[in-house]
Amino acid sequence: MENEVYHAVQQVLEWAKMGELDKFIAAHDEDYTRFSDLPPFTIQHRDLALRLKTSLFTELIDPQFQIREMKVRVYGEVAVATYIMDFSGVAVSGYTFEGRKLEGSSRCTAVLRKKSGRWLIVHEHLSRLE
Repeated sequence: MENEVYHAVQQVLEWAKMGELDKFIAAHDEDYTRFSDLPPFTIQHRDLALRLKTSLFTELIDPQFQIREMKVRVYGEVAVATYIMDFSGVAVSGYTFEGRKLEGSSRCTAVLRKKSGRWLIVHEHLSRLE
């Protein structure tokens, strides 16, 4: 069961990286919410959360993600995954077309729910490691 959850989280990042946004969006529950250390600093509900999350992926050139230290706990049809996500890419300004390397690591918590045989992300909380 833990491997299924790991794979579900990893697959979402792969779909984002490959630009498969329909699959990426479908991997998030209809009740999806998100907290992040990026503005706005309030809880983001599904539409806003996915719009902001997809913009992060679509505005980066050559995005790279690596998950490490993942711990998964499964409680029936609900799972909690905690992990560190290392990321990098090149952010390009739409006005100047200048690129700047972006890289870092975030602490992540994802809550998933098994629905119709699939693990869907219900909530995420991300905070950047300094």
